[in-house]
Amino acid sequence: MMQGPCCTRLEWTYLRDASHADGFDFTLGACASCQTRLVSVFVVATSKTVYEIADDELVATIERLEGRELKEHMRAWVNTDR
Repeated sequence: MMQGPCCTRLEWTYLRDASHADGFDFTLGACASCQTRLVSVFVVATSKTVYEIADDELVATIERLEGRELKEHMRAWVNTDR
């Protein structure tokens, strides 16, 4: 287990692939401990994974989009200040 952004004991549960762009791989998941939805961001250059809390709008967008549209959305998302 690792400490996540949502609680002290992150237990990752995979929900859906969320594409890849610009050296990042994205996966939508949830913390099994607290049910918070998260985006796993694997940074290819460093081989490190970070987890970011996903708001309802991001979750709905990831679930709705596919292919190139999802990739473009995630590219824009990773390059925004949060």
